[in-house]
Amino acid sequence: MQLHTFSNLPDHKAAHIVIDLETLSTQPNALVLSIGAVGLNKYGDILPGAGFHLPIDPAAQQKRRHVDIGTQQWWAGIKCPIARCASIDAPATTQALVENALTAFSDFVNEWSDQDTVCIWGNGCSFDNVILATLYQDWNKPLPWRFWNDRDMRTITAIFPHLKLLPFDGFKHHALDDAMHEAQQLSAAIKHLQQQPSAVTA
Repeated sequence: MQLHTFSNLPDHKAAHIVIDLETLSTQPNALVLSIGAVGLNKYGDILPGAGFHLPIDPAAQQKRRHVDIGTQQWWAGIKCPIARCASIDAPATTQALVENALTAFSDFVNEWSDQDTVCIWGNGCSFDNVILATLYQDWNKPLPWRFWNDRDMRTITAIFPHLKLLPFDGFKHHALDDAMHEAQQLSAAIKHLQQQPSAVTA
């Protein structure tokens, strides 16, 4: 079963990019603490080196982005120091200004994929993709993917619930580790579907 037309895309380029955000809210205009992303090729293989992670300076977002008490309390319960140091407690020296973080992510997308065709996968149809898109909008920067290529990992794991049982490598709530786990789930789903005969005949 062919899932998408990527016939002209080289095998070393990303047909899919899975993103994960750590935030201080669940609203569409949430303050973003960090961005993680992982690229997969058209066969569902995770591409070596196609990982992205960057903590973001929250200072400039304070007056423009949403913060809610519930999410702050949730973060207070996250005790893993590695996850915290990658986002909410990231040292100032590792944090990028918002405009620089968005430029870096756009550069990552452009390096590994084609903005016109790459599918961007978030965990929830109203979370990662939407929040990142509004961050680009608030900073008047062009979105590095086409809105019609937004995709939702929760739909994949609802169709294939066994993917939720895949072991988690790394640290939960670390944006890159979360993105990698979701990329592994997507990889398994793509490979399964590509082995199925197409129900459409010419």
